[in-house]
Amino acid sequence: MRIFVASVIGLSLVATACVDADPDLAREESELCYTCPDEEDLPQPPPPPPIPPAPTLPADYSYDVGSMRFILSKAGDALIAGINADTDVAGTIAWRGDRPDRCGYACNTPAWAPYPDHDYAQSTTYLRFRYSQWGTYRDISVPVSIRATCDKWATGAGTRTVSVRTLEPAISGGSWLEGVVDFFSVGYLSSFVDAQIKQQLSTSSARLTLPGTCDSLGAISGYPGHPELDAFIWDR
Repeated sequence: MRIFVASVIGLSLVATACVDADPDLAREESELCYTCPDEEDLPQPPPPPPIPPAPTLPADYSYDVGSMRFILSKAGDALIAGINADTDVAGTIAWRGDRPDRCGYACNTPAWAPYPDHDYAQSTTYLRFRYSQWGTYRDISVPVSIRATCDKWATGAGTRTVSVRTLEPAISGGSWLEGVVDFFSVGYLSSFVDAQIKQQLSTSSARLTLPGTCDSLGAISGYPGHPELDAFIWDR
């Protein structure tokens, strides 16, 4: 057992060190002593959840990440049209650069496989806009995470899913966005993107449940020159 000896000087706590306990150790009235727990006695964090194993190539199933990038591009088109048609908004908005289905890795990350603490495969798409008003402009970047899972993969009959998660926009040049703040609130954006995906896919959910069971999950990347090869893959 070890103890921590600290001296109180005025209102300050001056720490000395953890020293080996000595039953004959003299403690002055000005000293505060308390037990230092041994390292093995401290609570340990839970282990990270297991991740699905990688599929054997060629995998049994694949999902083209580019198809979701195309849907997100259509969602961005709809967002632009809605803002520009709103008579209460003084400025205008447009794509900054190419749409996600055309910009390659300039606004998309490569697809990557699960890794510790992340039991999903992922690629991130950035919806990049420029909002102009009264001779000034702000650049807006909206990250959207495209994720693939093999839910309950350890059973040997997992469920294949692909979903999107809209994250908080980043605004360069300041936070002033007169008239369009509501359009770029995280809650509105997430609901808007989900609605656009449902419309494009004619489904009742923006989370796609794909046919066939799985027991593994991985990703194929075309980086640096072939984003059209990006895919999520599974074995059954």
